[in-house]
Amino acid sequence: PFDDTHRTRLGLAAYGLIETPNHGTLSFDGTVNPREGRGTLTLRQRGLPLGGGWQAQHELGVINSPAPSITRLPSRVFVPSSVLQGASAEWDQPAQGLQLLAGSGEPGRLDGLPSSRFVGLGGRRDSLGAQWNLGPGGGAERDPLRPLRGWTLALLHESAHQVRDSDSSAGVDADASLLALRHESATTRWQGQAVTSTADDGRTTEVKGRVN
Repeated sequence: PFDDTHRTRLGLAAYGLIETPNHGTLSFDGTVNPREGRGTLTLRQRGLPLGGGWQAQHELGVINSPAPSITRLPSRVFVPSSVLQGASAEWDQPAQGLQLLAGSGEPGRLDGLPSSRFVGLGGRRDSLGAQWNLGPGGGAERDPLRPLRGWTLALLHESAHQVRDSDSSAGVDADASLLALRHESATTRWQGQAVTSTADDGRTTEVKGRVN
């Protein structure tokens, strides 16, 4: 009813996954609108062993901006992550409670029916972060079933370069930093976050800060 010209629209989606002994789990998902010739494609690699107890997770294509794992936990306040067309990587060392991550790409949004398509906003957005879980007893061996017990500290910095709100808006340069601290025991858990950001559209500079 919303399209007087085309009563029928076709969208295609494909998904695939294979588990390998030495290269982790490889998967892809993609969509395409044949009439417009536009769509999305994402390639993923999970659980790649790197030696020394390290594991890597990689993504390429239309991805979510990476973030430390404690900032992705369920909470009463939900802040959606940004959609990028680019690449991201995450390296984990569970025995030491370490997590490193990085990502870069063009920000945008997913739009359209009958299948998703990526609409870019121009510019670039880069992320760099780390997380350290001390575990119970100040760094003692951690319980793999409760990897977030004890104190956890996370840092994330993001930079945006000439990103637009719409096709007609001017590009904006911005920087934002996040500091998160979490403690979890057998009976209680709490988490605090502090955020500071600056934005410059070429005419004015705006500085913000927040603690919650």
